[in-house]
Amino acid sequence: MALGFAIPAATAVQVAEQLLKDGKADHSFIGLSPADITSQIAEQLHLPDTEGVLVLSVVRNGPADRAGLRPEDVLLSLEGPKLNAPEDLLAALRSKAPGQAVSVQYRRGADVGDTKVTLSERPTAEG
Repeated sequence: MALGFAIPAATAVQVAEQLLKDGKADHSFIGLSPADITSQIAEQLHLPDTEGVLVLSVVRNGPADRAGLRPEDVLLSLEGPKLNAPEDLLAALRSKAPGQAVSVQYRRGADVGDTKVTLSERPTAEG
């Protein structure tokens, strides 16, 4: 079985430019695993709708964890624009730099909250 990934052209160009400039590409890391909210998931978690991005897991001591985000939180927006799918979150992160603090609106149960997440550089496989 083959597995393929589509990379937006703008992302490929940005990474290539970073590699040519200093030999490495920086990627912002929020420290969580995002997922789509299907109607079945919304029903199981007693969510009012399928809007937002579900937090499946949070990296211990990572940016999201330090900001207080938890599994089963629903991310509603990052720096303003609404998040409707994990791809929206990933696209928003591509325009941010490691070390940048971003505003995240989230829903936990019936409550809506806001937090600041200070993004880090994506950890490498070696460390």
